[in-house]
Amino acid sequence: MGIKERKLREKNNRIQTIQDAAKSVFFKKGFQSATMEEIANLAEVSKGTIYLYFKNKDDLYTSIILGGIERLRRRLKKFEGDLAKGSFINSEDVVMGFFQLNWEHYAENPDSLRIYRTFQLNNLFLHLSKKNFEQINAAGMGNLKIARRIIIKAIEMGVFPPLNPYQVVDIIWALFLGNVQIGESKAWFTKKDHLADNLKLSFSMMSKGIQAMELQAPRSR
Repeated sequence: MGIKERKLREKNNRIQTIQDAAKSVFFKKGFQSATMEEIANLAEVSKGTIYLYFKNKDDLYTSIILGGIERLRRRLKKFEGDLAKGSFINSEDVVMGFFQLNWEHYAENPDSLRIYRTFQLNNLFLHLSKKNFEQINAAGMGNLKIARRIIIKAIEMGVFPPLNPYQVVDIIWALFLGNVQIGESKAWFTKKDHLADNLKLSFSMMSKGIQAMELQAPRSR
């Protein structure tokens, strides 16, 4: 490995260390209460080092959210590609595919999703610059468009019933986020983690409901 490559790797590792520390501080204290000094102390770097990579707390927070959105986008694109290849043969495959996709995304980096969830629920966009909010909004809408394309393609392929793709995607996202919120809250009190099992059951129930709708459809014509 050359000097240039080593320096780039060191830079990326330092940025990741700062972002990991920021995730922890933002989640525990919230965006408004968190300070760059606390983040620097947890990352074991100086505040000046953070400012080498991020203009301010606003930019650091935005980088974390955009990173999570980008990782989810890659999973959605893979899902879309697998669907086009014929990897899903019925509505159950599609619904459980969304379960697997979202679960893997959450399990990979829970703090990123928690921060994004807080951003959505608490209207934190009001505290971000217009530029950063527009970046987050555009990236998030891009993921929604991919998810809707997946449902539309699945309908065209005949492996999913002709339901409104906007509603289906919203329900899937709400089902996932709702389970995560309740599951994490219960785990904090009970010290027992049933989130994966509850999520799987919830998505399975959704798929069974869609299958029932498919069976009833011919009778309603």
